[in-house]
Amino acid sequence: MSLEDFAVFKANWNNKAENIEEIIDFLNIGKNSVMFIDDNPTERQIVKDNVMGIKVLDFESVTDLIFKLKSNYFFQTRVSW
Repeated sequence: MSLEDFAVFKANWNNKAENIEEIIDFLNIGKNSVMFIDDNPTERQIVKDNVMGIKVLDFESVTDLIFKLKSNYFFQTRVSW
């Protein structure tokens, strides 16, 4: 894996909510197309409180995260026949 595998890379000391807003603007996508995953519940709450419209996934463990991603069909494509 390399930096070329990412559409945007931000590593700084800025507020995560502000970084997410900047990424959304840079990519020119809707907030409803964004999911934020972070292992820190405090960071997740900050993003929930400050970036309306994105999905912030709460989880208790890595196993719980994987279960929620799979059971809610996040990132699945839809096929119409």
